[in-house]
Amino acid sequence: MISDRRGGLRLKMVLSIILPGFICFSVFAYYMMSNLAKVYINSDAAAKVMLQGIVIFVSCLVILLIAVLFTTSSIIKPVRKLITYSESLSSGNTDFKVDFTRRKDEIGQLSRSIREAQLSLKKVTLILDRASGDILKGNLSVRADASYYPGDFGRIMDNNNKVNDTICDIIRNIRDSATSVASAAQQISAGSQNLSQGSTEQAAAIQEISATVSEILHRTKISSDNAIATKELSEKVNSEARAGSEKMEQLISALEDINSASSHISNVIKVIEDIAFQTNILALNAAVEAARAGIHGKGFAVVAGEVKNLADKSAKAAKETGDLLSGSISKSKYGLKIGEDMEKTLGSIMDGILRSVDSIAEIAGDCLQQVDTIAQLNTGLSQVSQVVQSNTATAQEAAASSQEMSAQSTDMMAMVSHFAIDVQRIVAKPSGFNEEDY
Repeated sequence: MISDRRGGLRLKMVLSIILPGFICFSVFAYYMMSNLAKVYINSDAAAKVMLQGIVIFVSCLVILLIAVLFTTSSIIKPVRKLITYSESLSSGNTDFKVDFTRRKDEIGQLSRSIREAQLSLKKVTLILDRASGDILKGNLSVRADASYYPGDFGRIMDNNNKVNDTICDIIRNIRDSATSVASAAQQISAGSQNLSQGSTEQAAAIQEISATVSEILHRTKISSDNAIATKELSEKVNSEARAGSEKMEQLISALEDINSASSHISNVIKVIEDIAFQTNILALNAAVEAARAGIHGKGFAVVAGEVKNLADKSAKAAKETGDLLSGSISKSKYGLKIGEDMEKTLGSIMDGILRSVDSIAEIAGDCLQQVDTIAQLNTGLSQVSQVVQSNTATAQEAAASSQEMSAQSTDMMAMVSHFAIDVQRIVAKPSGFNEEDY
């Protein structure tokens, strides 16, 4: 592309030099043809004119050669050098000295323009290099005076200042965030350690409570088993008491029957006593009649005496039997009264046993319910223990994470503290820059 530009520029220069020569040659040729036409017949005049034309032509050629040499030395060489300068600038090289800046023609004007572009680009590259070096060193306190740089270079400097301001704002935010994170991490670490310690204590307390609840559950199961056994025993005693009550009722019924039979026997004994009394009277009457009969009634008197003795014995036996029967009846009544009292007592005992059975059944049911409740409580305590252990592990992990976060925030603070972000000075041109060197 650059060689094409050079060829085009060179062609234009050559044309600008040769074209006047061709014009001169054309004028000369026209002049020669006119003179030849006028003096065609006079050959001597034609030769003279021809000689004049040759002299003029040679002079034009000499002038043309001198013009070409002058043009080549004063225009083409500087233009080539200026092209080299432009190529250096386009490739990013500003370390060269521009010539021809003191010329008053267009070459000098072009040279001065290239030098101004070189100086502007050099100042921008130097200030940007200085800024990037300061950033690498952590110094963000220097700003460039954008008004010192013309055109787009000023906008570049202004944007560079804005970039530095943005970086400073980001670093400030990072520093503030790191400070907040460090403080929060310390608080989280302290809270996590307290939570871990509290969770450990809670886990130990829950284990003790769980052991106590397990012991209570064991004892409650034993009490429940005892209550169930007592209930079964009470039901058995109640059944036996019910059977005893039935036997007592049968005994009372038998005593009542005995008492009734004794009453009948007493009546029979009274009849026997009456019969003995009547027999005794008949014996007395027979003895009286035998005494009246005299010797004939002696045997009848003996029989009457025996009958009287038998009647006396019957009366005595009936009397003794009546006395015994009276005692037996009295004792039977007493036994009947005792049996009735025992029946009442057994009834009270049965009522008490029934109430005891109901109470023991209720106690057994309560014990079973307590066993279920305590078992559920023990299960809940186990779950709480697992949750507490999980919370303890989580708290320990949170404490470790917060400590790591605190260490990272400290490292972040150390990194951002390396940067100087408060603007201290504004520079226009880079230090050590001298325009006379370019």
